[in-house]
Amino acid sequence: MAQQLFLLLIALQLTLFSRFPGFCKAAQVPAFFVIGDSLVDPGNNNYIVTIAKSNFPPYGMQFDTRMPTGRFTNGRTSADWLAALLGLPLPPAFLDPSLTAVNYLQGVNFASAGCGIIDATGNIFVGRVPLSEQVTQLAKVKQQIAGVIGPGAAENLIASSIVATIVGSNDYINNYLFKATKEAKLPPKQFQDLLIATYAEQVKRLYDIGVRKLIAFNIPPIGCIPRSLAFYGSKNGECIQFVNDFAINFNKEFKPLIQKLRKTLSGLEIVHTDSYKEVTTIYNNPSNFGFTFNSIACCGKGRYNGLIQCLPHFPSCRDYDQRIFFDSFHTTARANNIVANFTYFGGQEFNDPISVQQLASL
Repeated sequence: MAQQLFLLLIALQLTLFSRFPGFCKAAQVPAFFVIGDSLVDPGNNNYIVTIAKSNFPPYGMQFDTRMPTGRFTNGRTSADWLAALLGLPLPPAFLDPSLTAVNYLQGVNFASAGCGIIDATGNIFVGRVPLSEQVTQLAKVKQQIAGVIGPGAAENLIASSIVATIVGSNDYINNYLFKATKEAKLPPKQFQDLLIATYAEQVKRLYDIGVRKLIAFNIPPIGCIPRSLAFYGSKNGECIQFVNDFAINFNKEFKPLIQKLRKTLSGLEIVHTDSYKEVTTIYNNPSNFGFTFNSIACCGKGRYNGLIQCLPHFPSCRDYDQRIFFDSFHTTARANNIVANFTYFGGQEFNDPISVQQLASL
């Protein structure tokens, strides 16, 4: 009964947000800052030299502006939807040269397509902003905010705001699986330990900057993305288990790390969000969420539209709201909306120890 009520709540939220994407509610925190990869990149890669770009149709054609923005989906990312649930505007791309410190007061998005937890990840794309640099960018934003509202107020704003990290997928699908860096030649457990240790170091840096409310997303089911299905020969849309195992094994170490950091970094409230379970819940039960296709991407080439990434002016499906994936790697705006609702409202089946709604109220 509890699960049915929760799914009903999600359905009501989806109806409201899909009909009224500009729907406003009172801000629950001062600002929302996003650190991550292409799953939540709002267009930062538009401003760097990289082949990891999506600032062309059919990307963005169902976004608020009906224009490509650099988001790797047809509309809003999960971070966009989560910002709306928090009562905040969509966090703008940090690298947008038109922004000033005033634009940072309600948050900003540092995410960069292709990046990973370790700096070397993403070198196959040439340019990207790694996790460590995104943390440095947040420190710079804090300094700039202090110049507008004063150091004390800036300290309070950062401590009262929410920061989300969405990283780790590229370390495997665009690094380890292709042995793209020297680190990727390590045995699986050593590589995993390197990721865990590096992530822990960056959380401690966030803490030193003054962050006190953090959402830590684990790695989603990377063996279920159309790219994995196409590359590794899925016959009927079944996920590729050995690819998912990398995420599963990482996640087994990631959650205890978050629990440890929660205990050792005094005053830091961390929500561990199980992105793996969020996406598999949708993937394994597509019809429960109004999806007809769980494995075939809206745009791309090859089996499952996963063999070749969506390129400029590639033909795109028109039934995007019935698909979980928009391209080889990334979910549709509607799937992103569901994930954001799981994160914001969901109990311990998705979030530990509390939901993001509860985190915002602390």
